[in-house]
Amino acid sequence: MKYMSIGEVAELLNVTSSTLRRWEKEGKLVPTIRTAGSHRKYQIDEVRCFLENSIKEKQNRFVKENKENVLRAINQLADGIVTLHDRQLKDGIKHLPKNWHDATSFLFHYSNQSKSEVVFPTDLTRFCLKTISTP
Repeated sequence: MKYMSIGEVAELLNVTSSTLRRWEKEGKLVPTIRTAGSHRKYQIDEVRCFLENSIKEKQNRFVKENKENVLRAINQLADGIVTLHDRQLKDGIKHLPKNWHDATSFLFHYSNQSKSEVVFPTDLTRFCLKTISTP
């Protein structure tokens, strides 16, 4: 097993050693072992897991705090899809770039999988996916 010192963990997480000591008291990130000299040693896998969980928590908090803006962006993108489709028909555009298809596919998947109140209607999804062609 590989271990990291408190200084190495502090540098990796961009916090101070005193923050790590406080987190230890709070039970957030506890050292795996203490040496005979009472030095804290953290197992690398535990630090990695802590970091991954922290990132997920920050992402979830961001989405909750910015839900209105996220939903507004989804609505604007949906409007953009319809507008682009109308221009495609009007201007005779035969194909849309591949990255457009990837982006809209992601958007449909996200909106349908999320628990938001705003989701793309199924008929709009089918409409766009059937009529927007890619090279």
